[in-house]
Amino acid sequence: MNKEQEEKYIKLFNKISNEVPYIDIKQYSHNIISMCLDQIYKEIGIDKLKEVVKIQGLDTKGWGYLLDIEDYEIKTTHYFKY
Repeated sequence: MNKEQEEKYIKLFNKISNEVPYIDIKQYSHNIISMCLDQIYKEIGIDKLKEVVKIQGLDTKGWGYLLDIEDYEIKTTHYFKY
């Protein structure tokens, strides 16, 4: 991961961290998290995507399916639901 990707990752990770407490409370938290995860996947990669899902505990909040998929599956299917 280069410096630019690392900065982007940290920014998106923090944005997700800010939204996790509001899942099922604020109206658009799920959408914001999904958009951030989509960006992490597209700009950084599937390994970091799965890392964020695990670290943030998103696997128990509706995004666990992302841990079971492979890179080629995301490219051929719309896995991120906004």
